[in-house]
Amino acid sequence: MIVGCSRPSRIDSEHIFDAGPVFASATPVLSHTFQFRNTTNKTVKVVGERHSCMCTQIDMERRDIPPGGSIPLKMTVNVPVGYINMDLSCTVTTIPPIEDQSSFHLIFENFPEFMVQPSRLDFGSIPWNNLKERKIDARLEIYGSKARLKRSRLISTESDTRLIVDYSGAAKLESVNSMIARYVYPVKISLKPNAQAGMHSSGINLILENGARASTVATWFVRSPIEIVPSTIHFGTITNNVKTIEKSVLIKSLDNKRFIIKDILFDDVNHCVSLKPNSLTKNSSLSSLHTLSFVFHDTESSSDSFMSGMIRIIFSDPDFPEVQIPWSAFSKIDAS
Repeated sequence: MIVGCSRPSRIDSEHIFDAGPVFASATPVLSHTFQFRNTTNKTVKVVGERHSCMCTQIDMERRDIPPGGSIPLKMTVNVPVGYINMDLSCTVTTIPPIEDQSSFHLIFENFPEFMVQPSRLDFGSIPWNNLKERKIDARLEIYGSKARLKRSRLISTESDTRLIVDYSGAAKLESVNSMIARYVYPVKISLKPNAQAGMHSSGINLILENGARASTVATWFVRSPIEIVPSTIHFGTITNNVKTIEKSVLIKSLDNKRFIIKDILFDDVNHCVSLKPNSLTKNSSLSSLHTLSFVFHDTESSSDSFMSGMIRIIFSDPDFPEVQIPWSAFSKIDAS
């Protein structure tokens, strides 16, 4: 994430301060004082400044500066938690303006105490009917200060029962720059995906020998055996003259198997939506394609109003996901 302007092509130490790597735990507040100089042959008046981020505080007098004179400009930022690469800018406004002398940059790269890359390990998309164990080879990199990381080898991992992490491969300690180092671990990760369709994630905690922790996360997507078309229902506008509106959805079994709907629930406080009579016989075996029809009926609204809710379809097979269909409608009162 870059905040503020990009770095100028001309490096000028009077206008740019690059603090380099910063650790928020050791440097919670970062500041630097620049000198804003009047390089013209006229007196200028400092009337204000613009800075690129609300996280930055600017301390500078608003006063006249004679030719060749200067005033201090202090930029201060509360260093955020977590990794971020920041370029904070401040532009001074004067009357008359001073060309090419009014922009200042405070640059730094903030590191947490320990940072793991990649921050996400993705097992990809998994078919609901092929939930066999998955394995991936990965390269885990743990970044930290050189002084701290030398005493921070990985000694164990914590994750839920779906994941097994093997980090027994030879680790390598590498220097990144004068302050930062990284441990590189070749790892093998096994996943036993659960049958519930949808997006899943599970954290992997890395326990270091000095008691510190770092973490990454494993993600995977189980493709549903059921598809609803359309995935949302908009009943449109209902007026005094139109008391009910009917909409239908198609339920498709992607593996062409028959299925059984155990129940349909309606989450709306006004009880505006119901299943059309004879649209479904619960607990009966349905073909791989089945149409459900729903009816919106106004509840005698006294004013124009937007209504919404959720239709929940529960299947008899516990491994089938609960399908949720959002719905919406607008009730309009016709004054005529």
